[in-house]
Amino acid sequence: MKLINQKAELLIQPKGLNGLEKQIEIAARTCYKSEDKITEDSAKDMLGKLVNSKHYSMLEHGTVYLKFDQNKVPDTMVSKYYLNPYSRAKFRDESGMAYITTNYRVLKEHGWTKDLQYWCEPTNNHVKRYTFRLTTSISIVRELLRHRVFSFANESTRYVDYRKRGEIVFIKPTWYNEKLPAHETAFSALGEVVKTYYNGLRMIGEPAQFAREVLPLCTKSELIMTGFEDDWGDFLDKRLKGTTGKPHPDMVELATMIFTELNINKSNTAV
Repeated sequence: MKLINQKAELLIQPKGLNGLEKQIEIAARTCYKSEDKITEDSAKDMLGKLVNSKHYSMLEHGTVYLKFDQNKVPDTMVSKYYLNPYSRAKFRDESGMAYITTNYRVLKEHGWTKDLQYWCEPTNNHVKRYTFRLTTSISIVRELLRHRVFSFANESTRYVDYRKRGEIVFIKPTWYNEKLPAHETAFSALGEVVKTYYNGLRMIGEPAQFAREVLPLCTKSELIMTGFEDDWGDFLDKRLKGTTGKPHPDMVELATMIFTELNINKSNTAV
């Protein structure tokens, strides 16, 4: 049994269309824990497979920033993004420029991929989107999934074979005290029980999606979570400040990490 701390990692999308493809690949491979298959040129192939299988939810993690002169495009060019609930549009009346923030799924499903000709790197006039890789417990992941305005890609207990991955990994809760033998004993015993029953079920031929029933809520789970800046602000109001009720201590710890990473990113971004 291995006990680890929670972690929040801000995933900055690499530049260009290839960077968008790489961001989507990270999200998709997190579900199956196949990150070891990532190569310098594997992202395009992964994107093709996702599109062919219509697994469009992974495409939501690829952020698209567009910029165009409203005077040089049809009126529908502006209105279609303004009315799209998964996009954000900002306008500069004095310059006539429109700044669009959306995701690749929007373009693919609506047949708007030709708009990629207006691709640009994010500017101060764009509404920003942020992607996090969160390492936490299954119980906290359940709470995170309630924030439905976000896009998610979660480590799949149906397809990930924990027997092949070695020891069972648990998340260390905020109340855990290494100096209390009862705490250490409880998690060590739990780890042995889970390993015995999980591995036992796999050894008799039961698939991972059946064996997962013995995994406790403290089992480590990874979640890719992407949303607009204002969505993250609302999340932090609820899960850090507790504006809608007292949040779980483990959630507060994770939300604090997210808050810190967002502030570091903003301070390091040129204006």
